[in-house]
Amino acid sequence: MKKHLLLIFVFLIFLLYGNDGAYRSSGGIIYPINEETITLESEFLSFKVVDDVCYVNIQFIFNNPLEKPKKVLTGFQAPGSSGDLGADEKTNRIEKFKIFFENELISYTLKRAYEENGELYDEKDFLQEDYEENSGIYVYLFEIDFKPGENVVNHSYSFPASSSVLCQKSFSYILRTGAKWSGNKIKDLKVEIDMGDNQYFFVEDIFGNKANWSIIGTGKIKEEKIMDEFKMVRVLSGKLFISVKDFTPTKNIQFGVFSEKNFGIGRILNNIMERNLFILETYDSDNDYTEEQLRFFRNAIYAKYGDNFRDQQLRDLFLQYDWYIPDPNLKIEEIKLDYMDEALLDKILEKEKAFVGK
Repeated sequence: MKKHLLLIFVFLIFLLYGNDGAYRSSGGIIYPINEETITLESEFLSFKVVDDVCYVNIQFIFNNPLEKPKKVLTGFQAPGSSGDLGADEKTNRIEKFKIFFENELISYTLKRAYEENGELYDEKDFLQEDYEENSGIYVYLFEIDFKPGENVVNHSYSFPASSSVLCQKSFSYILRTGAKWSGNKIKDLKVEIDMGDNQYFFVEDIFGNKANWSIIGTGKIKEEKIMDEFKMVRVLSGKLFISVKDFTPTKNIQFGVFSEKNFGIGRILNNIMERNLFILETYDSDNDYTEEQLRFFRNAIYAKYGDNFRDQQLRDLFLQYDWYIPDPNLKIEEIKLDYMDEALLDKILEKEKAFVGK
């Protein structure tokens, strides 16, 4: 069942990936190859999510052991959006793409392909109707003249979130091409994920047992994985930081949010309390909820903000959730709900009025 749900999860999300690798050109076809000379000494990935947009900043440090410069054609691939989308959505959704090397921006050429490693076309020659399943592949090409010794390449872009019936938003980054450089590994990989304050999100654990996970700020990481694949991360304020040495990536990075409204993951876990939180996400004022359910819903909103609850029964109830971090210094009047939570609270309070006096 767990594997089945994971397959549904992967299938339903239409992903936007980033990909940097060394290439060999052969006529009109371009192939990612294993670079035999240049090593990838370090890769520092920084993801910052604002609303539904992910801003990506990357620093690569390469080493050229030769005594002379070596030119390498480098490519960045970005699959177009796929799935049940309108024609206007099947476009290149990566924006503000920039490559910085030797203190200057590098020019690039944007091509299209019907599939990875396929023949490259100019935009005007790419026939969308020939590839109905999705928008094909966008390929950014740029040439780097690696000088002897250390070479620093900085890279930035942004792209919108993907979504599915299983999660509210997700983000992905192709990391596998890090194994295509000489030595077939990233010697020093650092990943920073900033989802914003008061967030509860998942990260696929592709980094192995030697990786170090930590929160820069305040929060916690749940060691028990969802479906043996995803770690859940609770951040009150700060960022997730992951580091690993001598890493050969075999999978790509994937992270995101199941639900911003209540942190519930009832779509995956067969747990009655988590299902109650899922009900909260789909709260319908026309439904006949019990007084007990309404009380649970109302307090779940405050639990998300760290209410310590004077009622020990309530406190014990929410302590069963790994995302709940009670703040003993927090006063109820200091809690500032966002507009969505405030609107939901008003609906719940209105329903609770019907039980007053009964």
